[in-house]
Amino acid sequence: MSGRRDLEQLLKIINLCDTVEKSDTDPFEVDVTRTLEVIKRFLSKWKETEELSLDVETLRKISTVVKLQGDWLKFRSSSLYADPFLIELKLRILDSKALAECLVKTWRPIIALEQMTPRRIKEAMDYWNTLPTLMERRRENKVSVTEPGFLTMDDLINMDLMTREEFDRGLQSIWEELKELTKDRGKVSYWDFIYKDDYQQTVERAYLTTFLVTYGYASMELKPLEDEIYLRGFSEQKTDFDDKKAVSVPIPIDYERWQRLGGKKNE
Repeated sequence: MSGRRDLEQLLKIINLCDTVEKSDTDPFEVDVTRTLEVIKRFLSKWKETEELSLDVETLRKISTVVKLQGDWLKFRSSSLYADPFLIELKLRILDSKALAECLVKTWRPIIALEQMTPRRIKEAMDYWNTLPTLMERRRENKVSVTEPGFLTMDDLINMDLMTREEFDRGLQSIWEELKELTKDRGKVSYWDFIYKDDYQQTVERAYLTTFLVTYGYASMELKPLEDEIYLRGFSEQKTDFDDKKAVSVPIPIDYERWQRLGGKKNE
């Protein structure tokens, strides 16, 4: 009976590894060190081919979990740089002492202070102070500076990219779709809502969605710490925003991000 219980324990380990491998479960839920100790303790007991085969299969499953743990660590470390806004939020909640401690721990000067002389510092300051300003350099090189802007509905009509009737129909259609999706759920993911298999259609839906929010047909909820955006559709247009501060939120939808959205949809 003891041997049967030992085999059952190996089967439980295999099932746990399979669950981690086939789902989004945290791979660190498997205590690899403790599991290996259990297998090592059982190894001297195995005599039959079936028992030894099960032992080998357990080791193979654990090696898969170890690989998943390594991939998880790589993903977590690289994702720190994915959202500058999230980094800014984390920095804002730190006090001056904590910021100073972070600077001291991470600062790696390329030269030591004692190697700088007052004369060299003065020469560096004189050099930078004699440089012409950026505006002066632009005037000398005759570089024109264009201020950033955005396309309005009238711009699209004047460029023959969209007629007023097409815009109105598209806006009405996407509003009805959003109302239907959020009628029971309350809200829907912004990226799930705008995504289509065609990149141009995705951009058009993102463009029309901005008008839904601007005109008061929908609201947008931002969760920067979670990197999530949600939409809520209103049953009728709302115009009572006079007492609320308007905020402009740029949401880029480049081709690479569209491809990543498609990859998540197909997983």
